[in-house]
Amino acid sequence: MDSWHRTTQILNLLMAVLLVAAIGVTAYSINRVRTLESEAKGKPTKTTTSTSADSSSTCASFVSWEGTIKKGKTTEYTAEFCGGSEADLLAALNWRNANNKLSLTVTDPNGKVTTVTQSATQSYVVFAQGSPLPEGSWKFTVKSVFGSNSKFSLWARFQ
Repeated sequence: MDSWHRTTQILNLLMAVLLVAAIGVTAYSINRVRTLESEAKGKPTKTTTSTSADSSSTCASFVSWEGTIKKGKTTEYTAEFCGGSEADLLAALNWRNANNKLSLTVTDPNGKVTTVTQSATQSYVVFAQGSPLPEGSWKFTVKSVFGSNSKFSLWARFQ
């Protein structure tokens, strides 16, 4: 067996291992989203906890929204985060028809923009950012990239 053939076999084996790992991560993410999705059902709600010294400021620990977005349109939501040195942010957007393509853009209080789009036939996207998180207004933008009108739910948890 020549060295080129052996190299390709090793690369194929490595790719198979990475594929199995990716499937495992995807399965874990789907189960995590489904578990937390049940908390995002119902009308738009905002569960808040106040963590600032200023009692007039309302800070979000968990927010959820749902609605229908038309093809080619965007809709924005905001959540106020008042801090916590070890808080992380986890947000998920899911919709019913995997043939539609939606994206989630998260803008932090400092103006840093991150867009997450779906892969293949998924009907969800997940955004995560570790601590420390900047304090202030976080903006979540849902965009219909492709397909027909889509019913969706979006939630974000600062924990």
